[in-house]
Amino acid sequence: MFLIANPYRRESPLWLHPSVAITPHVAAITRPAEAVEYISRTIAQLEKGERGCGQVDRARGY
Repeated sequence: MFLIANPYRRESPLWLHPSVAITPHVAAITRPAEAVEYISRTIAQLEKGERGCGQVDRARGY
């Protein structure tokens, strides 16, 4: 078990480590039909130049 604060500190070596992939926390089961709908909606928004669903706010540091 890792006891690491979230978001990771800006100076954390994990951000640039070549063997680490940082992914979001997922606390629920992903239902394929809902995932397809969400991804399709997000792609459509991005193609229209809009902000995508759940887009990360990089100003917050994560």
